[in-house]
Amino acid sequence: MTLYEAQRRISSSEFTLWKHYLHTEHTRFHREDYLFAMVAAEVRRTIAKKPHQVKVEDFLLKFGEQKKRVSTSPEKELRQSQILWMSAVGLDPKEHLDGEE
Repeated sequence: MTLYEAQRRISSSEFTLWKHYLHTEHTRFHREDYLFAMVAAEVRRTIAKKPHQVKVEDFLLKFGEQKKRVSTSPEKELRQSQILWMSAVGLDPKEHLDGEE
């Protein structure tokens, strides 16, 4: 989808909410993650010399440590995003955002 189409289809506030959701969602475990880890562990047990040592947790993905982000509200993220995009297209955010910032 082009940038123009995206701008027509969703508002900047909805975009910010999706961004926040996707940022947190990709590191959460889901039921399927545990199911596939259990299947992989069972398969591994069939060829392991010590099958009792194979643990399901060994087959769950481990996400790397991420920098701790200062948690901001969706409204503040929206405002920062608006300022960034307005600046990028040559508009003065002070003129277009209720005289704030």
